[in-house]
Amino acid sequence: MRKPYVILIGSASGIGKSTIASHLAKQLNIKHLIESDFIRAVVRGIIGKEYAPALHSSSYDAYKNLRNKSNFKSYEDLVSAGFDEHASYVIPGLEKIIQRAITDFDDIIIEGVHLVPGLIDIEQFKDFAEIYFFVLSSDEESHKERFVKRAIQIHRGGKQLDFFTENRIIHNHLLHQAEKHNVSIIKTESIDKTMEQILTIINRSCT
Repeated sequence: MRKPYVILIGSASGIGKSTIASHLAKQLNIKHLIESDFIRAVVRGIIGKEYAPALHSSSYDAYKNLRNKSNFKSYEDLVSAGFDEHASYVIPGLEKIIQRAITDFDDIIIEGVHLVPGLIDIEQFKDFAEIYFFVLSSDEESHKERFVKRAIQIHRGGKQLDFFTENRIIHNHLLHQAEKHNVSIIKTESIDKTMEQILTIINRSCT
């Protein structure tokens, strides 16, 4: 009997992770699909803004709540550090969900910006589940096009569009972390090609 699937799909905002996660859930007949944003909402209800201002910010402007901003060598380092601080509050909840899925022997897909290689501890689950971790990437032009479209769709065009530069920094930071921690990077060209790449990796490991 095989172990349950735990499939993690991370990327910056506007890369297409929600679309890919949805298609993958249908393809593999996985009924449990969780967005990390929902876990963030729960954690925000538990931890107040006065205790965790970075958590109550968006992932792309959490850096504004960091102390000692002058200690960072570059704006990219500052934005990345703020993003990691923001994500660090969400990750324990994600790890609890993974543990529950494994206990119940349920396959699960989790997608979201908060899935940061090196911050989420997947090693603890490898003896009990088939773990697949993907970080999606995109060239800057395609990213910006999808980013604008998504911002308009979710009615956040005004504020969010001002932070494409920061989201691009997060994109590059996630790729750097993925390379550092041997997490698969999948370039998003089309839904079909992206799905093919992901399914090839999953099927290869099952044979």
